[in-house]
Amino acid sequence: MKEERRSQLARFLITCPDRPGIVAKVSTFLAQQNANITELDQHSDADEGTFFMRLEFQADFKGKESEWEEKFEKEIASAFQMDWKILYEKKIKKMAIFVSKYDHVLLEILWRHASQALRNSFYYL
Repeated sequence: MKEERRSQLARFLITCPDRPGIVAKVSTFLAQQNANITELDQHSDADEGTFFMRLEFQADFKGKESEWEEKFEKEIASAFQMDWKILYEKKIKKMAIFVSKYDHVLLEILWRHASQALRNSFYYL
């Protein structure tokens, strides 16, 4: 993945009480910010009345991620009582690996790390 695209990639993780209009409001918010939705998964738990969404998008944050977050909280999240967070692809994740037997899994993880398909830094192995 190109570094420029990676720096513009982010994911919303959203949980809130289920009701009509959630996807429309979130996607409209992103469109107004000139963001492009690249992946969207959603699920409603009818028994609990809870809505879950994972949404991946590209946007030019211009170093103003905190402004995006404040605006989303004010305009969308508070109205829908959302528990949410944004994960930015450019932030390198810390990872610990525990392996018992199967070395092929460890080799796969190390290969993905070496090819930069998996962005992380190892703290424990």
